[in-house]
Amino acid sequence: MRRVGGIFAFVALIGVAIGSPARGQEAASRSSTRPELLAPGLMFALGRIRTVVGQMDLSADQKTKVDQILEDEQQQADQLAESMAGMGPQDRGARVVPFLMAVRRRLAEVLTPDQMQSLVGQIGGANGGRIGGGGGIGPLRSLQQELAQLDLTADQKQKVDDLLGTVLPQLESLRQKALAGSNVLPDTEALRQQTASKLRDILTPDQFAQLVQDYQDRPVGSGPPPVAAESAKPAATTQASYPDVGQPARDFAIYDLSAHSFSLAEVKGRVTVIEFGSISQPTFRDHVKQMENLRSRYGGRVNFLLVYTREAHPMGGWEVQRNHDDNINVDDPTDIRGRIDRAQQTIESLGIHMTGAVDSMKNSMADSYGLFPNGALVLDKDGTIVLRQQWVDPFGLQQSLDGLVGETN
Repeated sequence: MRRVGGIFAFVALIGVAIGSPARGQEAASRSSTRPELLAPGLMFALGRIRTVVGQMDLSADQKTKVDQILEDEQQQADQLAESMAGMGPQDRGARVVPFLMAVRRRLAEVLTPDQMQSLVGQIGGANGGRIGGGGGIGPLRSLQQELAQLDLTADQKQKVDDLLGTVLPQLESLRQKALAGSNVLPDTEALRQQTASKLRDILTPDQFAQLVQDYQDRPVGSGPPPVAAESAKPAATTQASYPDVGQPARDFAIYDLSAHSFSLAEVKGRVTVIEFGSISQPTFRDHVKQMENLRSRYGGRVNFLLVYTREAHPMGGWEVQRNHDDNINVDDPTDIRGRIDRAQQTIESLGIHMTGAVDSMKNSMADSYGLFPNGALVLDKDGTIVLRQQWVDPFGLQQSLDGLVGETN
């Protein structure tokens, strides 16, 4: 089966709810109030998980546990969808991504490693959301084929062509970033939401409902319809050059919580996990417990270093609704002492026991690795990069660490 990525597949571009189909004017008129249409990527992804797991050869005990997990998560998804009404794409992505990662973590506790690998390969891509193979490009072609079946006016066709012409280069850029090791889930979700919104403006209510239905009827694992090869290559993308897996980690000069300099030499000789984050980044807060569990799991065999960066979503900057809901309203410190104080407050308030450090005021370490606002590195004993995550995925970190230092109970 072809691997898919994005928010578990860009084929969910126009978004569908797993359940009874809704057609025509009624479906379109309710799109602003129905939770499943407010967060279509969320419901579509959860439905695909349910379908793929349902096709696995599970034991009776596994099936009971999986059914309970999916029932619990469906209720959580319904509540999450309602809470996201009126949110922008970035805010929705900031909530959907950690939710889906949490579902995967719960399933990993029940499924065997082979079953989990199969699930991730079929639905989510490896390493927390990479686009594999054709990435989102193939599903975009599928969307083009589905749109071609609609009875569009000449003006609609021109607007659709213009829209998809702008989406294709963005998808190609995301694909390149994913192949370089980045987690592109949030950006893909934002692009999906923006594209769906624009399609709603172009199509009539009946046309949009038909498009939704066509995607809902598409079987899991089906690829795009055959299309002629494109005569022109997608526009090239310009990317910063970041250290990659297999390369020596760049030396860095940061500060410990006593304001003393801290460098790569401090962690050499032991496998090391370096996480970048700040209190204003919701995904960082969401997986504190999982990171602490990893730290306890490997004991003294692995260094765990938290590098506190500039604030991802400070007051007066790019504010997100999730922070207001959680009463996280902080400014961005203007000097090292202020950042150290903020890091210490965060460590204490969230119950973090990792070694703390702070990046320079220019965010030089996080930016040099391209891992702001919440990425991670795994270094071997010699300081070579073994894993690079654009967005922290504790499940992927555990897999990497088990390979380096051995599994432990």
